[in-house]
Amino acid sequence: MPLQPLRTYDTVKAADKVYPTNIRPILISVSDETFSSYVVKHNNGLYPCNKLAYELLSYYFLQLWSLETPEAAVIQINPNHIKYNSGNNHEPRFFRVPCWGTKFYAEGMEFNRFFENLREYERIKFENPIQLVKIILFDLWVSNEDRTANNTNT
Repeated sequence: MPLQPLRTYDTVKAADKVYPTNIRPILISVSDETFSSYVVKHNNGLYPCNKLAYELLSYYFLQLWSLETPEAAVIQINPNHIKYNSGNNHEPRFFRVPCWGTKFYAEGMEFNRFFENLREYERIKFENPIQLVKIILFDLWVSNEDRTANNTNT
């Protein structure tokens, strides 16, 4: 399967939510065909955008290995769509460079909470448990900061 280039979208309205995780990603609507919501990460306005480069490499490795992942895009944030306050870690300068975004799926939930709520007989019903193992190994390989003991991503 050939790798597809990333699309680029602009934001269309103010951010809906700021997630209280490590880099404070935002949930924001973009200019795609359906004005979808994307979870967008920034690199604190730093050059080079090493964290975002890791996201890009990881995204393409996941595609090469046929592991399902949400659609990703480069997101250009309109600074007027960011509400700054000292507690949300979002300064206007953070968004002068393009940001990394992945399509938001409301049905998704943090895995630990999901797995804890399953009964034992339900846990063994995963369609493809090997894919879960591959994702875990992949996260370890790339030192994914989004899913570690220090950041439960809740």
